[in-house]
Amino acid sequence: MTQDKQSSEEEQKSMAEYGITHEKKSVYFYRGHKYDKLSDAIRYARDGLDRTPTTVSTSSD
Repeated sequence: MTQDKQSSEEEQKSMAEYGITHEKKSVYFYRGHKYDKLSDAIRYARDGLDRTPTTVSTSSD
């Protein structure tokens, strides 16, 4: 048994003994940044799109 697995089993036993619970937490990533809330990631993505320079094509006839 590896030490990580053993540690995990010990943690699980301790959690059960003391009635400790946990939840898995979602983390969102956008362009190298980490966000706890999806709404923040979306807001920054939208803000980034608003600031993205647009390419203007000009034709020289």
